Amino acid sequence: MLYEEILNDLYINELYDNIEKYENNNESWANHSKKHALNVSIIIEKLLLLSKSNKKTIETAKIAALLHDLGCVNGKDKHEIRGYEIAKEYLSKKEISTYRKKEILNAIKNHRNCLNSDNHILNALVLSDKLDITKDRVLKAGYNIKGMRQLINIDDIKITKNGKILKINFITSKNIDLKELNEFYFMDKVYKSIKNYANYYNWFYQICFNDKIYISNFDPEENYWNSQLEIYKKLPYINKYKYLSWQPARWSSNGAAVKRIFDNIKDIETVCEVGAGSMAFSFEMYRQNNNLKLTGVDRSLIAKEYAQKIAKDMNIPMNYYVQDLFDLNENNKYDIVLSLGVIEHYKKEEQIKFINKCKNLSKKYILIAIPNQDSIIFKSYVNWSSKNNNNYEEEHEVLDIKKLKNLVEKCGLKAKIIDGFQIFLSESRFLDETFEKNKDYIKYLKNILTKGSTKLGEKFPHYNFKREDIKNMQNVEYCITSKERLELSFMTYILCEK
Repeated sequence: MLYEEILNDLYINELYDNIEKYENNNESWANHSKKHALNVSIIIEKLLLLSKSNKKTIETAKIAALLHDLGCVNGKDKHEIRGYEIAKEYLSKKEISTYRKKEILNAIKNHRNCLNSDNHILNALVLSDKLDITKDRVLKAGYNIKGMRQLINIDDIKITKNGKILKINFITSKNIDLKELNEFYFMDKVYKSIKNYANYYNWFYQICFNDKIYISNFDPEENYWNSQLEIYKKLPYINKYKYLSWQPARWSSNGAAVKRIFDNIKDIETVCEVGAGSMAFSFEMYRQNNNLKLTGVDRSLIAKEYAQKIAKDMNIPMNYYVQDLFDLNENNKYDIVLSLGVIEHYKKEEQIKFINKCKNLSKKYILIAIPNQDSIIFKSYVNWSSKNNNNYEEEHEVLDIKKLKNLVEKCGLKAKIIDGFQIFLSESRFLDETFEKNKDYIKYLKNILTKGSTKLGEKFPHYNFKREDIKNMQNVEYCITSKERLELSFMTYILCEK
C-alpha cells in the first residue's frame, strides 16, 4: 500500500526529524512531528469509517494526514503552502492517479483555515488535525501558556456515532479548568470543525466532556426518535411485520381503539396526525381502511425518517412534513386530526391554543389522547423505565381525562367518545418490578386473556407477546367495558366533533 510506503520513506522521516528539531529549538507550544501525523491518520480513518467511506478513500485521506504538516520544517507560518509544494514534488515521483493526487494536495493546502468545504477528505483532515489535542501534543513551552496548558489534562478523545449523532467526547482529568480551556482561541476552531463535519453529512453533533454534553444541536426528542430508528433498523423480522413483531401490544391496542372509532364514524377520507412520531395510530387506521389518505406532521426530522421507513416496509402511502403545528396552513383541512401524547407537553396556557389549532385544521373530528398517568400500567412502565436508566420521556403537565374534557368543551367541541386503550405491555419485564404491588391487576388481565385465548392466559404474565397474539389481544381489549379501559389503559382519549 502507498500509505505504508510513505510511512517508511527515509526522506519523509528525515523531514519529520527536522521538524522535531526545529520545534525543540524554537520553543514551540505543540508538536507537528511524525507522532502528530500518525495521530491525525488514526483519527481520519475513524471519521471516514463512520461515514462508510471505501478503503481507497480512507487510504487517500491517511496519506494527506501523513504529509499535511511537512511544511512545518521551517515553522508554522504558511506551513500549509510549503507542505503543499513539498508533497506535490514528492508525489510526482509516485505511482498515484491524478485524481487522488489532486485530493491529497487540496487537503494539505487548505487544512489550516478551511472550515466550510464541500470536499469530504479536506473536511476530515481539518477535523482530525484539530482533534489531536490530547496531553501528548503539548510541548514543554506550551505548559506555561494560558488555555494551551489545559490540554495536558485531556487524556483521550472518543469519537463515536449513534445513528445520525456524531459524539466527540473529551476524557479529562479532574484537574482540568474547563473555563480556561474553552476561552483558549484554538478550542473555537475545534468546535467549528466538529460542527462543519457533522453538517457536511447532515448529522447532529454532541461535544462532551467526560460524557457530559457541553455543546449540541441535538435535543432529547431527537435522541428518542434516533434510538427508536436504530432499534427498528436492526430488528430481525420480515420488513412488513417488523413493527408489529417488535411492539405487538401497541398494535393490538391501536387496533381495538381504531375499531371502536370506526364503529362510531364512517365519513372520513383524510387523516392528519400532529406530533406524529412514527405514525403508528394513523397506520392502523389505514390497515382497517386503506382508502384513507394519511398526513403526518412533526418537528423531528428523524421521526419523519423513522415513519417513512415503517411506511415503506408496511406498504402504506403517506405524506410527512417536518413543521411546527402552529405554522401549519389552516386552508389545508382534514376530516380528522389526531394527536396522541402531545398536548400534555404544553404548558397549561398553551393547551387551549393547541386544541384550537387542531380544531381549525379539522373539517369534522379531532382525537386527542394523553397518558393515563394514574393507571397501574403507566406507573408500572415508568417504574421499570426509571430503574433501567431509560427514563420515560420528559416531564408531563398533569392532565387527566376530566381536565381534557373541560378543555375541549371550552374550545366549543363536543365529546363523542371518551375511552382508553392499551391495557397490555409487550414484554413481561415491564411489569416485573410491580408484581407484588399489583396482584389484582395481573389477575384481572390473566382472566380476561384466558377468556379470549386459554393458551395466552396460561402464559401470562411471564410471557412476551408476539405478532401472532395481536388479534386475540385486540379482541380482548375491544370487548371489555369503556369504564375498564378508562381505568386500566396506558392511554385515554377523547374523540370530538365540531
